[in-house]
Parts: sequence; C-alpha cells; structure tokens
Amino acid sequence: MKGCSIKFYSQTDSLLNVVYNNLKMKINSTAKSNLKKEQLEWLKKRDAYFIKARKETISEVGNFEDSQDFQMILIDKKSSFVMIRVKELLKRI
Repeated sequence: MKGCSIKFYSQTDSLLNVVYNNLKMKINSTAKSNLKKEQLEWLKKRDAYFIKARKETISEVGNFEDSQDFQMILIDKKSSFVMIRVKELLKRI
C-alpha cells in the first residue's frame, strides 16, 4: 500500500506541473509573473504543511516514522495537499 501512496503522490505532483504549465501558456506576461510569485508562495506553504503533517502523523500514530503505515499516512496527507492546489489551478484554465 505504501507503494500505491508513493505512486499517487508522484502522479499528483506531475499533474500539478502539467496544470501549472497549461495555465501559464494561456495567460499574458503580467499574469505569468503573478502566477510564478503565487506558486513560489504556495511552495513555501507546502513545505510548511509537510512539516506540520509529519508532526500530526506522529501525534496520531506515534513516532514510528520507519513503519510502512506511518509513511503511507504521511504521503497520503501530502498528496491531498497538492491535489487541492491542482484543483485551484484547474478552475483558472
């Protein structure tokens, strides 16, 4: 199951890149600049969320970071966070 979680995260991250690039192709240069700034801010939020998600997972299941279950839960949280961004960008295409 961890393998499925890893694959799903990878696909979600790839989808984010595809959607971002498609949106970028459809907007003017000013909007592209704004989108880039927005995405850089989102990346900071993502990184902060990933740290928070790790801490939350520890509090939920204990400090078993080497376990397959822990890693699967954490990866699923990361995928969900990225998918929210994908959906936000899709609405703008």
